[in-house]
Amino acid sequence: MPVHTTLPFQEDYYGCLNSLRSTLTELLVAAGVLHARPQEVAREFHLNKNLAWKISKLVHESPGPETLSFIPGHSGFRIFLQALTDHGLAAESLAKAEVAFDTFQAMVKRHAGDRPTLQLLLDSLAVQDGDATGLEESRRLAFQGNSGILGIQASVRYTTFFCAPNAQQPELLDTAFLGGLLGIRRFRPNACWPLSRHTGFTDDGTENHPPARTALDPNFVGPGPSIIGQFSSQPIPEVAVRQIQGMEIFELAEGPIGNRGIDDLCTGHYSRADLPRYRDAHNENGEFHIYLASPVAKIQYDLVLHKDLGVTELASSVMALNFHQAFAPLQARQPQDYLPMPEQARLLHGARPAFGTPLIPRYEEMTDYVFERMDWQAEDFRAWRLEIPYPPLPATLIMGFPLQEAPTSAQQA
Repeated sequence: MPVHTTLPFQEDYYGCLNSLRSTLTELLVAAGVLHARPQEVAREFHLNKNLAWKISKLVHESPGPETLSFIPGHSGFRIFLQALTDHGLAAESLAKAEVAFDTFQAMVKRHAGDRPTLQLLLDSLAVQDGDATGLEESRRLAFQGNSGILGIQASVRYTTFFCAPNAQQPELLDTAFLGGLLGIRRFRPNACWPLSRHTGFTDDGTENHPPARTALDPNFVGPGPSIIGQFSSQPIPEVAVRQIQGMEIFELAEGPIGNRGIDDLCTGHYSRADLPRYRDAHNENGEFHIYLASPVAKIQYDLVLHKDLGVTELASSVMALNFHQAFAPLQARQPQDYLPMPEQARLLHGARPAFGTPLIPRYEEMTDYVFERMDWQAEDFRAWRLEIPYPPLPATLIMGFPLQEAPTSAQQA
């Protein structure tokens, strides 16, 4: 009979898991197949190959959160024990393995109720220890669920922020934005997608006017976000705009459902001399935010900074939980506001950043378009890229960089 225990979860889990692995190791040693390949075990004992593979992984892999997926279910484990019984293994050893399995099952029920819930507990423990890789499956399931609930999804979302000193007023910054969605697919005709929301703020949350924006595409006439026609589906998807509490919110309008209505949309705009270049009492970092409110299979976020800004390492690349507002001011954020994110931004090496990516077939052409419209040279910039599969929502994805100290009068002279 399984032994009742009041041990803490983590200690209880690993204790039961190691006991089960130990008894199975003894059985495989007794059967003379401890180091045999799974297919050989399957052939010797007339077992399903997948069952033999699971037993082998359970015994030979180091125990961890992922080990749960190697433990057979109740019927599979009974089939395995019966196969060993048929080959004459000692009843005492088989009974010991059966008790270890039942003890493990009791632990599952005691702490979680079922194995899927136990896996969530294990993934969360891994996050606490600094490993968030196990959450990708949870994020994938959330993507599927949110797609059905919201009635819309996209295969790729890309966002690129460019930042450089203004030529006439070098104490101010020029910025450009390039963004888009690939493979937009509706499951309900009236499902809408918030494409963008525009506002401005400082580190401490002080309200700041949003910068004046000009469409990158000179042929764009509006309304809505600044669509770049040559990189969007034709005819261009319809966009609606709303004003809410001082924010402009642009939404994809309703359209055909399923594969017949798949769309791609690319937008872009720029601002001249509208943001401060240097740190002050309100700001020590420059940040660019992406608000995540609709399901995408993958997001690519690039931050492209002029070399004169002196940035060689980013100040941050984080994801903040966002139940309440479009952004959380830097000074108001708490540790619990940040979601676990194993992905980190990486520098795109080279004298000229290599922007090409299989995720976005014409992306190199798109970035060249921005450099040409802004009269910039790509060789003068550094770029960092962050890629996240199945980003959670609602959340705000943030990349930031340290602002420079303003030069003194002597330096300027």
